[in-house]
Amino acid sequence: CGAMWGDQVKKVRLQKGTGVGAVTCSLLANALSVSKNFAVFPHVNDVVVAELGATPGDTCACKLLQCGSTVMHVRILKSGENDLVFVGTVEGIQLWEPMEGTKLASYTLPAPATPPTDRQTYARGFAMVCREGESGQLVVGSST
Repeated sequence: CGAMWGDQVKKVRLQKGTGVGAVTCSLLANALSVSKNFAVFPHVNDVVVAELGATPGDTCACKLLQCGSTVMHVRILKSGENDLVFVGTVEGIQLWEPMEGTKLASYTLPAPATPPTDRQTYARGFAMVCREGESGQLVVGSST
């Protein structure tokens, strides 16, 4: 796992936590999201959270957020002072507090009137839109 801040690259090893299977990055493009304190990436039905407090050569502690369905996208977004993890799955959207591993909210995608036979439904792509004097609005892309 590496994190880049300016001209510095920090390389660390990921340490598998209890119950953590293979710790591998997703084959999806743009799968890694990094904040100042941690990095997240999808792994099948889970999201791996790696704490980045280690110095180069140290081992990062990892934990899993068990999402229950195939993870298509994961992104760290700021809400006020808090970093939150937004997860897009084949079933919908999940919002997590990463350090405690607590699911804060979830939304199931509506089923299409005619289910597609040639592709899977999914949620992927997150952005937080903040306007002065207003609370942030989450924008999510989906296949439905």
